[in-house]
This record gives sequence, structure tokens and C-alpha cells, in this order.
Amino acid sequence: MIYSGSIIVAEKGLLEKLKGIIKNYPQIEIYGEDKKNNQLVITIEEKGSRELEALCETLKENPEVIEISHTNFYFGDETDKLIAKKKVSEKE
Repeated sequence: MIYSGSIIVAEKGLLEKLKGIIKNYPQIEIYGEDKKNNQLVITIEEKGSRELEALCETLKENPEVIEISHTNFYFGDETDKLIAKKKVSEKE
């Protein structure tokens, strides 16, 4: 799993409409909003980086979306698997 903290910038006056669109995506959670700057603070949980990229491309197809910027990532179990794999290879 990959987790992303992100900012979505909406077209002026379309923030509420964008919030409604985002509610159709169970892997996205809205954490905050900045009405003055037409921005939403969200988290995204996806299976992997390809799925995250595909989701963002789908969201960008909406005329309400100007930009999606990822501010941080957490790779969850994938990080633990890589660390464990490295420890095994170091012992060999």
C-alpha cells in the first residue's frame, strides 16, 4: 500500500463541487480545506504507485481540478518488506 498526503487545487468557485466528486472515491479522505485558495487537503490510500498515478490522472480529467500536488508519501508494508529483504541479503 502507498499513502499520500496531497493538496488538490480547484477552479475558483468549484471547491464544493470538487468535494462532491471526491466523495465518490473511497480511497480518498478530505482532511481540510482552504476556501480562500480553493484547496483541499487530502490523503490517498492506493495499492501501489501505478494505481496512485492512474487515480490522479482520472481526477485531473475533471474540469474542477487545476492541480494535484503530493506533499508526502508512506509506503507502509512495502518499506518493511524491503528492509527485511536487505537484512536477509546482508547475512548471505
